[in-house]
Amino acid sequence: MRKQLRRQQSGVRLSARHAGRCQLDQLARSAALGFAALIGSCGLFARRFAAQHDRAWVTYSSVTGVVFLFGFIGVAGGSGATWSVLGFWVAVILAWSWITTISLRYRSALTEA
Repeated sequence: MRKQLRRQQSGVRLSARHAGRCQLDQLARSAALGFAALIGSCGLFARRFAAQHDRAWVTYSSVTGVVFLFGFIGVAGGSGATWSVLGFWVAVILAWSWITTISLRYRSALTEA
């Protein structure tokens, strides 16, 4: 009777661990999707600015997308190494500054209209 009870208790623990791992997997997939969307947005805006012949914004958007891509690859494969985490932080700061400047650019365009 006691052995059966212990097996049932350990089964509950295993299913709780499994549920936690599934939630972590979903979080990782969601983060990867968001990061891919950010990288894609950088590419789309770079093309838009290229059509407008705005080289500074083409460069800024392209560099941001490439740095963020390499930062994400580094942190995903770097297993928590200091260099990969620092590189990812640089990429995140660059990406947020890009998002901010894009927002300010189009906000000022809307207020002028």
